[in-house]
Amino acid sequence: MGCDGVAMRQHTYGLMIVVGALFFSWTITPVLAQSPPVTSVRDALKSIKQFDDSCTRKDASEPKTSAFVQVADVKPDMSCAIAPMDLAHHLQSADTVLVDTRSATDFTGFHIDGAMNISPSELRSKTFLIKKSVVLMGNGKAEREQYIDCKRLKSNGFKQVKVLHGGMPSWLASGQAVLGLAPNIAQLTRLTPSELWIESQFESNLVLVTSSQKVLQSQLKNSVLLSDENPKTIQKAIENYRKHSKSEVLAAVVLVSDKGQDFQTLIQTIKTVPLLVYYETAEAFAQYVAQQNAVWMAQARGPKQPSGCKR
Repeated sequence: MGCDGVAMRQHTYGLMIVVGALFFSWTITPVLAQSPPVTSVRDALKSIKQFDDSCTRKDASEPKTSAFVQVADVKPDMSCAIAPMDLAHHLQSADTVLVDTRSATDFTGFHIDGAMNISPSELRSKTFLIKKSVVLMGNGKAEREQYIDCKRLKSNGFKQVKVLHGGMPSWLASGQAVLGLAPNIAQLTRLTPSELWIESQFESNLVLVTSSQKVLQSQLKNSVLLSDENPKTIQKAIENYRKHSKSEVLAAVVLVSDKGQDFQTLIQTIKTVPLLVYYETAEAFAQYVAQQNAVWMAQARGPKQPSGCKR
């Protein structure tokens, strides 16, 4: 390109810059004329209107009742339950897949021969097991979640899904074999205060409160106060529950008592129904509930409000 071409291009670029500058001045000048002069960033921020809800959440009003919420209202599929003896017969089939959902530590301690240690969420991704007969098994606690997992797996296309009724404690109580060294059944079925609260929310559990722990009866949902701790009284309470309950299966008997109970005798009394026991004090349970109430109340209120915020 010659010198004349270069000069022409430079002239064209110069005109473009002049036109752009003029256009900018025409558009921005009216705006500047309407705005007060700003001397600093602080002055600029003063002109910004504060958002009304910048300090408080719309849902952060003071809770009217206890924030210790109930277990989510999701209906478990109780038809998934399978008794230990029935499962023992199913193990003869090559299509039966045992899924142990307990922690890796518990699984390493003892488990049924051939079981795999994975969670229900991991199982859903294993589509090659969809046509198998899958049996979920846990530690016998919070079993409501397993019946919900069973329902979800069915909705995801799994053809046959069951839940070992009572989990590994029931398997051991029925005299079935495991690999490893299992703890005492009484130890496996003992509940902490937090576990007792969870079990009391499961509508398919029967919570029986002995006279020594009657102060807890009003704090446990749908619990029954026993007149005495005789095995026959416990058996009668179970029969009454089955007669009047709409649940397909009695998930477990939760016995709230002191440490004077003979666990083996209780197992023989209720036979095919899983047993969970709470031996701690009423004060321990009340303290747990109070702590949880405080946590939920704090969450409902939201973070602490800085000074100067409008309520």
